[in-house]
Amino acid sequence: MKTSVFICTYNRGNLIEGTLRSIIIDQTKKPDEIIIVNGGGENDCKKVLIEWKKVFSSLIIVNTKNKNLASSRNIGLEKCHGDIILQTDDDARPFPDWIDKIVKFHIMYPNCGVIGGRVIDASKRTFLSNVADVSTFPSYSTIKKVRSLAGVNSSYKREVINEVGKYDETLFRGEDVDYNWRVKLIGWDILYHPELKVKHIHRPTWKSLFY
Repeated sequence: MKTSVFICTYNRGNLIEGTLRSIIIDQTKKPDEIIIVNGGGENDCKKVLIEWKKVFSSLIIVNTKNKNLASSRNIGLEKCHGDIILQTDDDARPFPDWIDKIVKFHIMYPNCGVIGGRVIDASKRTFLSNVADVSTFPSYSTIKKVRSLAGVNSSYKREVINEVGKYDETLFRGEDVDYNWRVKLIGWDILYHPELKVKHIHRPTWKSLFY
């Protein structure tokens, strides 16, 4: 199965370096391509992306003016050619076996259109990070069919993307929840698997978490 890792970034030039390292250098199974939709911002990551393209030639950089995440996802999906599209964020660090296990589980669970897993706080545990986990990144100890998954650790079969179509660009937040609901409406299951792990740099302040 051909794999596309898909990341949307905006104003995170100081963070995406670690994300790319975890995908390009640390993975036991390399992706066939990486698609980055870069919305720019004051802390633009354009220079970082250019340097990583020298290391991984199948890094596709799409520069755009940031509108919202749904819009960036729609722009990037058109560039993804994989049978499985793996989504993560510019403040995430997938575990080394992330790609390998996602491919394995998509084969094992053919009726699951979306598969994802645990999101682990990459910083020191604080009350704020605990709130983020409970409110945004629920965790389960067993394999479980769920209603939605966090976009930072999710993967989609190509045929699901073809059936569902585009993200709703009228949504400022929650576009992934809406998209996954539409996946379920057409008959696909969504699977949480605890072995799929991604470290995430949680929002450092209450203001940024509420945002």
